[in-house]
Amino acid sequence: MRARLPGRADHLLAALDPEAAHVVVLCGDPGRGWRDLAVDIGTEERPTVRRVRRVSFELLVTGAEAAELGPHLRAEHDGSLHCYQFAALPDDGLHLPLAVPRQHLAQLMRGKGLDLMIELPHDNEVALLTSVDRALLQPLLERLRRHMAAQQPAAERRSPAAHRAQRGSR
Repeated sequence: MRARLPGRADHLLAALDPEAAHVVVLCGDPGRGWRDLAVDIGTEERPTVRRVRRVSFELLVTGAEAAELGPHLRAEHDGSLHCYQFAALPDDGLHLPLAVPRQHLAQLMRGKGLDLMIELPHDNEVALLTSVDRALLQPLLERLRRHMAAQQPAAERRSPAAHRAQRGSR
């Protein structure tokens, strides 16, 4: 099942199931230039501060931790988002983002234990939410609607009837 809607990384991550144990978020820092960062080169080296740029990585978090990351990702990034929710710890050999023809996506998702995939090209563009299980996507959409409604200013949240009543009293 798929749903398309205008998206923001912070809203989409806040709508994830907070109990989800295995969420992978692709992160990076486009356009930040050279900076000092502790990194390790290979498995035998301890993290050492080095001068780097264009760092990208896959971050494994829970659904609750992903929600906390949302505002930071939106502020420090181009607004894009690639997020994957797995039923179990994903394979070390799985390459993300998934580059597979859409007709093979459901089969791949089932085979890799991938419950949910969120793709957002840029901030406020149309997000694509994909799941092979409607039972996972429906609650996500409901949490997303509630989260977005809570973010609206109070005047925008009023019902149409309340707006008409207010206009009539002027």
